[in-house]
Amino acid sequence: MPMPGAPALGQVRDPIAWADLRARWPEVVTRLQDAQAFGAEVLGQVREVKASDDLLIVVVGSPGLADWLAMERTKQRVMNAIASQVAVPTPWRLNVEVSAEDREKALLKTIKLHRRHDDLTGDVSHNEREGNENLASGFISSSDTAVPPGTIVLPGDSSIN
Repeated sequence: MPMPGAPALGQVRDPIAWADLRARWPEVVTRLQDAQAFGAEVLGQVREVKASDDLLIVVVGSPGLADWLAMERTKQRVMNAIASQVAVPTPWRLNVEVSAEDREKALLKTIKLHRRHDDLTGDVSHNEREGNENLASGFISSSDTAVPPGTIVLPGDSSIN
């Protein structure tokens, strides 16, 4: 159900048919961007579109984006924007999904962030050496010019800057 003030379908010059939505999604996004409609840029990031009888499913690449699009107020505004360019059925629904691969990537990123947070807040280091041992976890980046403890540096060794 469109929000008050949403463009009526009759105001759209050539609405895109619901059945053609999947094939013509890039055109829908372009129209929305040209009209500077709410959510147009976000809808441009949609990876896949599936339309059935009265259900439009958009697949996005981030659980955070999916959560934001699923919020009732946001969802209604996005639905109004889509309805301004598409001949939508009455009534119709919008579902937002995240692909299993993208959900897995997000989970791994979350785990890394939790580990980093735990490193920073778990053990309070009393000096720089303890801090380096806790945070670096034994890894040295290729651009690191520090010499690890116990390393013997010979004169003229070009591997250490």
